[in-house]
Amino acid sequence: MRKLFLLLVIFSIIGKAQKNSIDGLYRLNCKTHYQVLDISKNKVYVSVYNNIYINGTIKKKNNIYELFFSYTEPVPKWGKKIDSTNISKMIPFAIIKKIKGNVVMKWLGLYNNRTKKEIFLKKQFS
Repeated sequence: MRKLFLLLVIFSIIGKAQKNSIDGLYRLNCKTHYQVLDISKNKVYVSVYNNIYINGTIKKKNNIYELFFSYTEPVPKWGKKIDSTNISKMIPFAIIKKIKGNVVMKWLGLYNNRTKKEIFLKKQFS
């Protein structure tokens, strides 16, 4: 379980990111492709907990980057089904910051507009 928590805290750089950019491919463990954060310009792909797959947008606010939900990939049989039509595209699901060549990510959860509740919170996975 501790490994899952680390997934959401620090991703190491796999590819070279530009000095003033966070664009790049980040992974917690280079041996698996399930734990990944891929940032390219204002687009982001996040795979967390080995069963949530999210495509989104990223916006910079001071030194912090906010990640916003766009849509999900087709879900493998072991993945979590996300009700994409009701997930907020205006409330960030995570925030990230670049620190000494690493990206630190704080998972916030997805906000369901229909139920007015956050889902897939970090505590739900521990």
